[in-house]
Amino acid sequence: MASEPMHAFDFTMPATYGQTEKFSACEKPLSFSTSHLFFRSRQTIGSIFPPGPAQRDQISGRGREDRQFNNSSLNEEPSNCGSKQMPRATNAPASRERRKRVLKKAKGYRGRRSKLFRYAKDATMKGQYWAYRDRKTRKRTFRYLWIQRLNAAARANGMTYSRFAEGLKAAGIGLDRKILSDLAVTDEAAFKSIVDQAKSALADKSKPRKAA
Repeated sequence: MASEPMHAFDFTMPATYGQTEKFSACEKPLSFSTSHLFFRSRQTIGSIFPPGPAQRDQISGRGREDRQFNNSSLNEEPSNCGSKQMPRATNAPASRERRKRVLKKAKGYRGRRSKLFRYAKDATMKGQYWAYRDRKTRKRTFRYLWIQRLNAAARANGMTYSRFAEGLKAAGIGLDRKILSDLAVTDEAAFKSIVDQAKSALADKSKPRKAA
């Protein structure tokens, strides 16, 4: 008897294959093997060429194994139904705390920027970016403001800002622009006395040049 190629293919399809109704996720798929088809072909060939006793026992043993495998696969319980599985770890407490912290930063923002985490995250990130940039811009802006105030107050007392700064350096007055501008706004008399000191220091500075 010529040896036949043994090829077994396993097909898996749902038990309700070909039906219109839907099956649940817990339905066990129907699994079968095509090895019994080759077994029947051997029986057909065996009717022409009867196998020997050893081959007969081997063929019947294969058939028993296939039947046992198919019956066991049909009687098995679904693995994903009713089984105890480990819960999915999501780190929920820490995630909730982080989202609450972001929403707290976004308090007062307009619309969904203060309500939804997705938009609050972007809004706070951009806000922090602009805050870092404008903390440096604010220093320049206030310096411009103090210089404008000092220029206006010095011109009201008959001096320009550049001559006033030169007179302060000659008189040894170490007040900065912030304090001087505040005095110019809140205390005009004190600022006028500082201007007079600057004028006298400039006059004393120019005397040696004239003598020479």
